[in-house]
Amino acid sequence: MVKKVGLRLAWVYVSLFLSSFITGLFFGEAGSISINPQSLSWSTFFYNNVLVGLNFVWSGWLTFGIWPALLIIGNGFMIGNHLHVIFYTYGFSGIATGILPHAFFELCGLGAFAVCGFVPCYLVIYFFQRRKLVSFKLILTFLTNYLIFGVLFLFIASLIEGGVSFVKC
Repeated sequence: MVKKVGLRLAWVYVSLFLSSFITGLFFGEAGSISINPQSLSWSTFFYNNVLVGLNFVWSGWLTFGIWPALLIIGNGFMIGNHLHVIFYTYGFSGIATGILPHAFFELCGLGAFAVCGFVPCYLVIYFFQRRKLVSFKLILTFLTNYLIFGVLFLFIASLIEGGVSFVKC
């Protein structure tokens, strides 16, 4: 049952991200940006992404999953707007070499952390609907699986981002 809720919530977060991404892509400001590529190691990207993911978890626990949803909406809009600007400034090659190689893995990893941030809200809803508690073992298994999945995907994304992704200026 918890697995179904996690998958449903993941689809909700994907929908929020895609709708805000499309909004940012088509309705964001079309300013110009100057890309100054820096050579950073994969460990720097991994560390930063895990910190963002952990912020999704603890802020979700404090706000019953609302703050991660807002962060995903903001992130989708920002990425959509950046893609719009990069496309008009550098063409499709900037998107193909700078963002697309690692984007899927990074979004899946951060999405898994966001789902973990929704757990307290799910537990409260479940309790009021069914008048019983979810077993601690089930919650721990769920959180462990999603956190391992998130860390693994963020690790793969950081390896790609540190070694493959770059924007040709």
